[in-house]
Amino acid sequence: MIRSNLSIVQKIGRPKKEPTQVYVYYTRSRVSKMEEQTAEIQHLRQAQKEMRHSQEEMRQEQGVIKEQLAAIMGMLQRLSGEKAPAENTQTQEQKIAVKSEKDTIVVTSGIETENISSIQTTLPTPLINPYMYP
Repeated sequence: MIRSNLSIVQKIGRPKKEPTQVYVYYTRSRVSKMEEQTAEIQHLRQAQKEMRHSQEEMRQEQGVIKEQLAAIMGMLQRLSGEKAPAENTQTQEQKIAVKSEKDTIVVTSGIETENISSIQTTLPTPLINPYMYP
């Protein structure tokens, strides 16, 4: 009798099963639908890639514009001889409405002020029509 170091359970153990192959059959309409979905996914991925690229370009352009704007503002401040505006300075808009019989004209101008509210003034309507012929 031949002696072995393996236990009886290991000798009698079940043989390993080989992987089985599974075939899945699809109809032609199902295959064409899956192909369309694949093409759409590829198109969306390409569009997403292009969008990310354009967003990166826009960020770079925005950075350049901010640098140019800062340089221009610095030059304007040096030319005008003014100090840089304080942090609590707000740009207020002053509106002057001129009312006439036919239409209303609104003039808007930006004014830098410190915590001053905007003022609205209405000018009186002229009594004489300037378009009248003698």
